[in-house]
Amino acid sequence: MDSLQKEGEDPASGVLFTALGRDYRLRFGFAAMRAYPRLPGATGEGFLAAVRELRKIEEDPDGFDRVHRLFLAGLSPTPAPEAVDEIIDALGIVPAVALLGRAIRAALPESKAGDSEAGDGASGEP
Repeated sequence: MDSLQKEGEDPASGVLFTALGRDYRLRFGFAAMRAYPRLPGATGEGFLAAVRELRKIEEDPDGFDRVHRLFLAGLSPTPAPEAVDEIIDALGIVPAVALLGRAIRAALPESKAGDSEAGDGASGEP
């Protein structure tokens, strides 16, 4: 069974979770934030712009691709790009986006980008 783990999380270390029988960490350190714009399909979009756009996931034709790229940028161990979709499917899209929101807030605890833009759209809460 796949799980999202909250208890004992260290925000500076990202968010730990298990999917497909493997443990992963979703963390947006400086290297992941810098790498995001260079990922295939990012078309130069910066990490903070991607975080802001998460709010619009339902209307944005690039929304699910953006979720994929953010997972790819922040996951450790780093899976093959095609495996990211399998991980997200195993979690479920709503829990996966909630996990993404937690990892963003952990990386940017005092940032408006982390709290307001990602907080609502990526929290998994209505």
